[in-house]
Amino acid sequence: MGKPLYIPTNFREFFRALPKEHRARFAELAGTTETYITVKLVYASAIPRPAQMQRLWEACKAYRAPFTRADLLAFFYPEARS
Repeated sequence: MGKPLYIPTNFREFFRALPKEHRARFAELAGTTETYITVKLVYASAIPRPAQMQRLWEACKAYRAPFTRADLLAFFYPEARS
């Protein structure tokens, strides 16, 4: 039997699971750079402004992220989920 399919559960896991060659295109769709996402957003050390968050969500949808917009917001605002 084959290895079970890995399904990322949050933005960090999702972005890291993208093939390297897709990360730059994802960042372009999100209106930023791969470096910015890797350094700031993957660790949630920066919180995107509303327009940037919307572009990030649009890129997530384009790449068929397996989470909702609410999940994306909760990644950056974990205290809001409580």
